[in-house]
Amino acid sequence: MQEHLDYHLDPMTKRIREIRRELIEHLEKKGIKDAGRKVFEACFEWARGIQGKYPKTYHLVRAYYGMVGGSAPPSLTQDDFEGEDSALLFLENLRKKLLGSE
Repeated sequence: MQEHLDYHLDPMTKRIREIRRELIEHLEKKGIKDAGRKVFEACFEWARGIQGKYPKTYHLVRAYYGMVGGSAPPSLTQDDFEGEDSALLFLENLRKKLLGSE
């Protein structure tokens, strides 16, 4: 069902949403009832940090929109932030933190 709603999204936003959805599903299977809230709060915390670190450019990166649930404008050319600020790296580290070695 979600895939039908995401057909218009860029690949980076789709990937972020997919990782986030899979993480929530794994947490729920472990019996964590507020899994969605935990994951979304962590994503918004990451976004606030990115806004503070890149106040003039954060809105130019597709990954930012994927993390906060928005659709990126089609004119953007940068997919993700570099190095430790990467949304994909953040999600991988969040998965490890919440699920351990699974």
